[in-house]
Amino acid sequence: MNKRDETIREKLLERLSAVDVDARNLAIEVATGSVIVRGSVPTEQQRTRTIEALAGAHSIEVLVRPAASVDGDDGRGR
Repeated sequence: MNKRDETIREKLLERLSAVDVDARNLAIEVATGSVIVRGSVPTEQQRTRTIEALAGAHSIEVLVRPAASVDGDDGRGR
């Protein structure tokens, strides 16, 4: 990753933090100004905020899903 791509990635992480998105399970890849975001966030609301926060990147592909809800102690979703 070149310096420009590193700067873009850092700014995107700052945007996510500013809108209270839990980005621990997100991978943000930047190559020659194109951005791919993969992973999951805890809720659909955070997914929406993720997309809104990343709007304006030169070329972006967002592959983010909300994590499954957990009903029991076994960690399985519904």
